[in-house]
Amino acid sequence: MHVRVFMVLGCICLLHTSISFHGLANEENQATMTSSIEVDIACLDDENESCSSDSKNHMIEYFSADWCIPCTDVDMVLSTLMENDTNIVLHQSSNFDENYTSASFAHFEGEYRLLYFPSVVYNGEFLFTGNRQVLDLEALMNTTSLQSIDTDDILVNTTLFFTGSSMEYWEIWYTIPVVKERSGVTFDLVQSVAYISSDTPQLDVNETFDIQQGGKLFINSWTYGERGRFIQGSNASASGFDFLRTPEDQQQKDSTSTQTNLPYIVGGVLFLLLYPALVSHYNLMRKQSMRSNEHSEE
Repeated sequence: MHVRVFMVLGCICLLHTSISFHGLANEENQATMTSSIEVDIACLDDENESCSSDSKNHMIEYFSADWCIPCTDVDMVLSTLMENDTNIVLHQSSNFDENYTSASFAHFEGEYRLLYFPSVVYNGEFLFTGNRQVLDLEALMNTTSLQSIDTDDILVNTTLFFTGSSMEYWEIWYTIPVVKERSGVTFDLVQSVAYISSDTPQLDVNETFDIQQGGKLFINSWTYGERGRFIQGSNASASGFDFLRTPEDQQQKDSTSTQTNLPYIVGGVLFLLLYPALVSHYNLMRKQSMRSNEHSEE
């Protein structure tokens, strides 16, 4: 009886410890975007003196869809932020779009686990959902920024060289310019993505991407860890967004939620199974105590 009690209690304690440690590890290993570089594809030609390679203070990732009505308003807001110190890339991550790219969808669904269009991610840390919240983006930009880094010698001929630390990696988005008919705003539209780090410090741009005239590389430096744990960038209502998820997606989300709560469910079941044994043990100990008192009185 005693062995059974201690074994079940031990399982519950280990389960609780596992939950606590998992949460702590996620918090400590949260990824951080440290810098963002824009490289003009014209820089692949060493003789082109008009190319540019600049480290920017701000990085905006805009997740949009052609059928998203409030995205028109967001287009116009972002057009006012297209300054020299700001990188903006457009993700067409809805497979109903003509310019849909699987790389953007994987980012939307996997890395960031987003739900709605339009969604704007700022510096990999802050999330703005809907056309009302994005109005508060500029105020946040005035108080936060990324690190500025030296961009010399990161691109030699057609080869990109990693210059970060062993604790970082580079996420490289290749984009082409597109004009959104709904607003007339020109964005750098994501086509594909690649990664390099200290383990694989070189990347041949021509071999990796389908290079087109006017294309750009956006190089975001990240520390290793979990991504997508955002701080809400605005306290305003998340109005003016369009749903993306289908009932099948919601079912998958509910399944994920069930898996997250599984340790608590198992712990509850174990307690219910253990409860009769605890009651029996308590009654047995009580009877033994009463008998000991009777013998003492005699």
